[in-house]
Amino acid sequence: MTKIKILIAGILFVLTIVTAFAASDRTINSNWLFFKGERDEIKVNATTEWETINLPHSFNSEDIYDDEKGYYRGEAWYRKELYIPSGDSYYFLHFEGVNQEAEVYINNQFAARHEGGYTAFTVPISSLVKVDSINSVTVKVNNRFNKDIPTLGADFSFMGGIYRDVHLIATSAVHFDLVQNSTSGIYVRTPAVTKEQAQVSVEALLKNETSQTQKTTLDVLIKDHLGVVVSSFQQSIKLKAGENRSIMMNMPEVNDPRLWSVDDPYLYRVECFLKNRKNEVADKASSPLGMRWYKFDAEKGFYLNGEHCKLIGVNRHQDFKDLANALPDKLHENDVKLLKAMGGNFLRVAHYPQDSRVLETCDKLGIVASVEIPVVNYITESEAFYNNCKAMMKEMIHQSYNHPSVIIWAYMNEVFIHDLYRDQPERRKVYIKNLHHLASELDSISRAMDKERYTMIPFHGDFNKYHDNGFTDIPMIAGWNLYPGWYGNNIHGFEDFLERHHRVLPDIPMIITEYGAGADPRLRSSEPERFDFTLEYQQYYHQHYLLEIMKRDYVAGSNVWNLADFSSEFRIDAVPHINNKGLVSYDRRPKDSYYFYQAALLKEPFIAIGSRISPCRSGLADENNSDVSTQKIDVYSNQPEVDLMHNGISLGVKKIKNYKATWDVPFIQGDNQLEALTLDNIKDCQKVNFTIQPRQVNAFDVDQVLRVSLGDKREFWDDLTKAVWIASKEYSEGSWGSVGGKMYEPDYGKSYGSDWAISRTENDPIYQTQIINIEVFKADVPSGEYEITLLFAELTSSEDRKAMAYEIGMADKKDENAGQRIFNVYVNGMLVLENLNIAEQYGTATAVDFKMPVTVQKQGVTIRFEPVKGQAVLNAIEIRRKY
Repeated sequence: MTKIKILIAGILFVLTIVTAFAASDRTINSNWLFFKGERDEIKVNATTEWETINLPHSFNSEDIYDDEKGYYRGEAWYRKELYIPSGDSYYFLHFEGVNQEAEVYINNQFAARHEGGYTAFTVPISSLVKVDSINSVTVKVNNRFNKDIPTLGADFSFMGGIYRDVHLIATSAVHFDLVQNSTSGIYVRTPAVTKEQAQVSVEALLKNETSQTQKTTLDVLIKDHLGVVVSSFQQSIKLKAGENRSIMMNMPEVNDPRLWSVDDPYLYRVECFLKNRKNEVADKASSPLGMRWYKFDAEKGFYLNGEHCKLIGVNRHQDFKDLANALPDKLHENDVKLLKAMGGNFLRVAHYPQDSRVLETCDKLGIVASVEIPVVNYITESEAFYNNCKAMMKEMIHQSYNHPSVIIWAYMNEVFIHDLYRDQPERRKVYIKNLHHLASELDSISRAMDKERYTMIPFHGDFNKYHDNGFTDIPMIAGWNLYPGWYGNNIHGFEDFLERHHRVLPDIPMIITEYGAGADPRLRSSEPERFDFTLEYQQYYHQHYLLEIMKRDYVAGSNVWNLADFSSEFRIDAVPHINNKGLVSYDRRPKDSYYFYQAALLKEPFIAIGSRISPCRSGLADENNSDVSTQKIDVYSNQPEVDLMHNGISLGVKKIKNYKATWDVPFIQGDNQLEALTLDNIKDCQKVNFTIQPRQVNAFDVDQVLRVSLGDKREFWDDLTKAVWIASKEYSEGSWGSVGGKMYEPDYGKSYGSDWAISRTENDPIYQTQIINIEVFKADVPSGEYEITLLFAELTSSEDRKAMAYEIGMADKKDENAGQRIFNVYVNGMLVLENLNIAEQYGTATAVDFKMPVTVQKQGVTIRFEPVKGQAVLNAIEIRRKY
């Protein structure tokens, strides 16, 4: 009875104090003016140079993706008119993120500067504004390269702008300190938690803006999700004029706490009220509270609330198709929901702190998180750089401290991937010493600020560099970014590396912080191989890695690189400017690998038919049945057996092995209906539009089209036109194909096609392969009127090309086959292209198409290539019958 009375009293108390609360916080994202470029003055004149925009906003939402190298990295300006009412309030502007240097002016007067594009900052503006009047807010933004600000260089794009929300906050004269580290002014700790009892402490940072001593009362309440008070504390405080003070309160213990976990992410709430002499609320601050305890064990992995918990999840970058990094909050939230729907429980927020909605959603969904500062690849040996790193570390920890989902603070990703000064051994020693000293300082800062959470450095896969130089001794957890089977040839090198770490570093917990393989959603293959960027190879890669991870308790956790495809402007893979290792596409459509993880990780029954990201398919007719093209279809499930139906006919029940089964499906021309069913009648359906490409083309119909990607084993789907390009083959009588020549293979080490970004096309893959020294392409089509399109791109160049940072283990590139290439092209004996010199006439790595009408009488189509100098090539061909 006593307990009930206390709870009721607590509720009444809360209702009483909340009604008097008057401080405000609102976003001011609408109706800003924007100017890209340098200005000599901050005052805005009414000119057409300025455009009206809303926040969040990035000024790199377009130039990141064009064919020109580089993107705008420089100065830009934002300006807004803001009405400030009269009254006794104190005003602040809170910027959630500006990349990467920001200067704030109020009424053309300097107010603040912030360096670093990934943490928030708060600017006090009361002394600069005029009340009951319109005030101007001007922000100068610069995303230039700055050697003193991380990140210096990395495999992602550094997009500029005010790309997160901006808030106007009004408080009373006595308030929680918002400016120091740009937090809500309270920190919540759980120094001791068990199933029976939880200790909670709350630190409040208070500020008295007045010129007199102020008496105030601080009330702190812990509420459950129903709003019932489970613990409360009150303290009277005197704040001297202008004083900042930290108040620490140990709350009465919470008995029988409901613990926060990945399966039951229960959240309490801490509410703090600052009251004046009249017992009116002057300010309020609140925070989520998750009661949990955890530990990492080098032998057994991760434990949450005393129970073993395998951490399986993803990394995440913050950008989105067509938006750059200026996302609305809902899209940040949706990404975390995608991870949860996948069955994942672990998010590495890489390589920088992200929007606050990310960790807020992790708290709510039960996603364990690691957060890190953007020290990537290498450092500048300057005091300014060191200070910025340490400031970022402190800001990150302060701003993310109250999130129960966060268990790891990380820093310094892959800092030996660039072997700087390798030809200067003494200079290299100095660099490594400075690098080691900075890592030690960052680790010490983390441990001093937060005695509960772990620290981690993500290393790349060169074990000796980090271990021999003492870096594996610094953090509490070793993170390893491993890519055997992608950047390295041997996929089994992955498990070899795991065993080596466990043997050499038996006392250091391990997380696989990155692993992944690229997949262009438009590419498929029945013979997947490394670097072909097909959905099938990516799925094979992830299946191998996940099974090896799950076998070993000492691998505490893993993060796929990456949740979604993301922007990397200098990348030149199948999709230029995009790192497509995502489990979902840039616009968040799941690839096959995503379904594989769902089948492997979800506890509820699951089934999904693969390849639904590309609903249009094409293939050669079967040799013994021209009306059918048989192709493999994968079904992913966590159930023991699955039946696959094709157009209502069962293709047989198969046992699921390693979360997948494969059927040979006899596709017919047009729509094909697939239905996968488990024994419990859980099902998934998919419609596939299929185009059968005939082997024998003597019955080539009107409007039938043959599209072939030369020198290619893959199928390519153009998601704009829905056209499908099939793999090439050699000619046989009555059919079609190439005569002579060989598949293009670059001399600089990449195993499949060219890694040139092909300009003037979105369909790079069909231009990145070719047959070199081709003699003839033949198609024994019947008489009629045809339209033939020949597709070319020059893939060789004598230009020296430095290996990219992400091309681990690869040397700098130079194509030894480079040279002048001139040839003639004849169609049915008629010269149609004379002295074609692709490189000289159109440029290297540029899409060149020639479309021409052809009348076929009896002989079919014969395209002959006559070398004049060098070797002739053909990248792709389209043959369409008109009449």
